[in-house]
Amino acid sequence: MDHSGQTSIELSLDIRLGWACGEWNVMLQEVANKFNDKALLQAWGILSPGVAADPADAVDPVDVADVVDDFLLCSFESISRVFWGLHARSLILWSGGVYNLVKLCSSAQRVRAQAVRRASLLWPRILILENMLVDEGGIDPEVIAFNDGFLWHHGTCYRELHGLVFEDYIAQAVYYSWQIHGCPYHEKGLWKI
Repeated sequence: MDHSGQTSIELSLDIRLGWACGEWNVMLQEVANKFNDKALLQAWGILSPGVAADPADAVDPVDVADVVDDFLLCSFESISRVFWGLHARSLILWSGGVYNLVKLCSSAQRVRAQAVRRASLLWPRILILENMLVDEGGIDPEVIAFNDGFLWHHGTCYRELHGLVFEDYIAQAVYYSWQIHGCPYHEKGLWKI
């Protein structure tokens, strides 16, 4: 049990539902907001209070610009960019495919409806892509490269879940999604159970 009283499966399902709903973007925004937090930037030494060239000119301290430590600012920006890139690259997977279909496990009808709509729109496009690739001779090499790196549509779960949703077998798709996302095998792998 977690401190909240949830089992590890319930907790991991809640986390995955949040990721599929885009809540991971909140962390990216929190980092971006730090660039506007003057007190924090001063505490980190990125900003220092400026000094007027002539003390007689410093009638109002607001008129004196802060001094920026370019090295620290560049370092902070670099660290932030790396964080954003790694975070987005890792969690963007939850925006599509079988990962996004974890939304079928949500207790909110609106969230389940989003998953159904996305899967219903995506599946015919996957089938079109497959038909295009039957004759590779006239296909743009970039389309072939995209397909080679597009692993979801080769997975059994992906195909079956999207097929069920597209054929309007929503109750079966919800049950199947629970089987995938709500079991200990998903969390630990068969060898650890």
